[in-house]
Amino acid sequence: MTVVDPIVVIPDAGDPEYLRGQVNSDPGNTVTVFSVTVPALTTRQLKELYVVTSAEGRFSLESGGVEIAAGITDNVNRNVLFKFDPPRPIATGTLLELKFDADASPSTACPVTGFLLANDVT
Repeated sequence: MTVVDPIVVIPDAGDPEYLRGQVNSDPGNTVTVFSVTVPALTTRQLKELYVVTSAEGRFSLESGGVEIAAGITDNVNRNVLFKFDPPRPIATGTLLELKFDADASPSTACPVTGFLLANDVT
């Protein structure tokens, strides 16, 4: 007979943190949707990133200047989810930036909104 340990669900550690940024795209150029530094004595556990826009282009989430998440938006994919599984820890003092590089055509600026869901552990 095999004994199986029961499954234990551990709630998310830390305090929920929800970041939101919005900016208009600049066709043919890169814009910063949000830029935030992880507070002192805190580790930010990234869980999900949503990017919502009708602009066609590429988004990139950078941690300390290094790309850690990316995706493409187009006329079919206007609401893109990037899930960190398992959650991605980001150290105190690290700069997190969401950038969006809009295609040059069409030449219309559109709102780009980014939502980052995380937990802050102190």
